[in-house]
Amino acid sequence: MRYFRTFFALCCLIPSATVVMADNPTAIHLSPSDNWFDVLNGTSLNPGDEVVLSAGTYSDSRRLSFRSFGTAENPIIVRASEGVSVTITRPNASQNVMNVEGAQYVTFRGLDIVGGSAGIRIQRQSGRQPTSLTFEDMVIRNTASGGITANQSGTTYDGLIFRRNEIANVGGLAGLYLGCNNASGGATACEFKNGLVEENYVHDLGGGVGDGIQIKDGSFNNIIRDNVVVNTGVGGSVGILVYGTDGNARNIIEGNVIWNSGDNAIQAASEATIRNNIIFSSGPGFNGIASQPHQSAIPGNLTIVNNTVFSTGGDDVLDINYGGPLSGPIIVANNALYATQGGRAIRVPSSGDVTVVGNVGVGSDSPGSLSNDPSAWNPTGNLLADFGNFASMDSFPIAGSNLIGAGDATYQPAVDFNGVSRAGTNDVGAYRYDPNGNPGWQISSAFKEFPTLVAGDFDNDGDVDGADFLAWQRDGLSATDLAAWEANFGMTFPTATAISVPEPTPGAMLLLGAIGSMRLWTRRRA
Repeated sequence: MRYFRTFFALCCLIPSATVVMADNPTAIHLSPSDNWFDVLNGTSLNPGDEVVLSAGTYSDSRRLSFRSFGTAENPIIVRASEGVSVTITRPNASQNVMNVEGAQYVTFRGLDIVGGSAGIRIQRQSGRQPTSLTFEDMVIRNTASGGITANQSGTTYDGLIFRRNEIANVGGLAGLYLGCNNASGGATACEFKNGLVEENYVHDLGGGVGDGIQIKDGSFNNIIRDNVVVNTGVGGSVGILVYGTDGNARNIIEGNVIWNSGDNAIQAASEATIRNNIIFSSGPGFNGIASQPHQSAIPGNLTIVNNTVFSTGGDDVLDINYGGPLSGPIIVANNALYATQGGRAIRVPSSGDVTVVGNVGVGSDSPGSLSNDPSAWNPTGNLLADFGNFASMDSFPIAGSNLIGAGDATYQPAVDFNGVSRAGTNDVGAYRYDPNGNPGWQISSAFKEFPTLVAGDFDNDGDVDGADFLAWQRDGLSATDLAAWEANFGMTFPTATAISVPEPTPGAMLLLGAIGSMRLWTRRRA
């Protein structure tokens, strides 16, 4: 009865929402022996349709072109049945496994995409632009020329979400290749905007050139956060790469962890905010964080704050390599930067609007390489004295670390790598120091996870509400956890903050998720 009362209370939170039963009677249930290809191919689906695929392998040699489109009020869902493995593949790499063409307001969830040229290629169709597409809880693997690509010339990609996907062993372009070269190039250009790339695990991309996550020239207002990028291609492959936005809203790169990239770990030409990232190594001769001219973008309008970066390749940890006039101001603040093989910790232009303040670490720096104010650099960091077991990728500050309280308050982000509030602290690097140790995820080759900061606040957004009930249901937590949620329901806590993520009709989606097992991934950032 207690669970029924809890569920009833949740329903009452949103009285205007439409109740949809978990076993949706209108869902289209398919198995590999059914005519699944004709359902997914073309425009056979209507707004509001839900396709549920049962366990098994779905393979066909024909070109699969998904062209159906929903609406904001009635999106289309294509998903695996709960708790089963659904593989979509093809017998060779002469074509992509799935072409998503002109689709709008569609969610793809829980599918294993294997083989083909690219796993998924997103394009327009007859003038209809790809809009508001979500790809979540997918696996993309063993492809010949990229994981997911959205790079058709003349196409506008607006509001695409890539969330908690595993992308591995994909050759060619990148794990995620979003946008086109030379956005100002007329008909040959394309635009990727208002996108969200979060909590993906991109790893072991194989030989040749293959960046982890690449967002191309002119693409803007995108968020790349909380991804784990490991072992990009050995032929000169960046972990996370953005170019410039051509004067539009900047891109944000935050909360990611990267190691063993074949090139620079993070590279941003201009108009980007880079914060709370952790980098362990980059390719020999490359940098942890780098900026240089790239196509139409000239370095400038960069904010690089509170990152923790270790360079083991002998080159610079943070390198803005440009001697001409900057396109805008550059801020380098509160970063923990360690050149472990004799490289420089910071290399920035010695002229122009450059602020270097509150950084701590180790490097063979000289005043000429530290902008106009070498006193802004504190070279007193010590790798062994500042961190715990560095060999096991523990980059959380220990007691007495030089990073504690050494930053500049002007440039502190609201939260840290874990999503923990930084209020009242000025710690350097990606973490807020805690005398009890790291309250969050221990970095490993896996998806990034987040700490539960308050009993019942399972999504760590600073309050206990219906979204936490969804997290309890989704993650299979215990009756004890549910009791904590009930006890603290309605309470708010100032120790954690949240960021809003674009989701259609939040009120209705909340109840739809609780009852229909639709995952609503909430955020822990500000």
